[in-house]
Amino acid sequence: MLWAYLLFAFAAGAVLPFQAGINAELADWVHSPVRAAFVSFLVGAIMLVVASALVFKPLPSWGRLGHAPWWVWIGGALGAFYVVGSIVAAPKLGAATLVALVVAGQGVASLVVDHFGWVGFEPRHVTPGRLVGIAPPVCCSSESSSSERGWWVAHRRRLSLDTESARLCAPEAAIVALEGGG
Repeated sequence: MLWAYLLFAFAAGAVLPFQAGINAELADWVHSPVRAAFVSFLVGAIMLVVASALVFKPLPSWGRLGHAPWWVWIGGALGAFYVVGSIVAAPKLGAATLVALVVAGQGVASLVVDHFGWVGFEPRHVTPGRLVGIAPPVCCSSESSSSERGWWVAHRRRLSLDTESARLCAPEAAIVALEGGG
């Protein structure tokens, strides 16, 4: 059953660049990134109302809701921040750089959240292995955002690799192979 969760997480990540592009286009049509985020959340809320109606579980009591920690109520605000941020940044950065920076931000924040056991997670301390695990997205996103080209650039209707950026993130053997050597 774990495979279903892995697949669901992968699919949720795969829709992010589509969501950013769609919402950025919507912002042009409604003349505001905040309005576009509102429409996006409204459509999402309608979908969730339908999905909630299909879940046959009783609603919790007001007493139970009153005992919930304060921070459980800010998830929507964090989602709104992400959506508006992606709407504003996507047209300037492109999908690949946007997602690379989102993944880097998620990796760094995840280490902090896990380390301190915040927002309901069990503490999992930062280890050298965990730092190495988030190094590629952090390294590669900072490199891809340091130039307008990023890792992959469209040049004369073909894709070419920005090998200077890739050198900092990929193993040397991969760079040699990409450059046609060895």
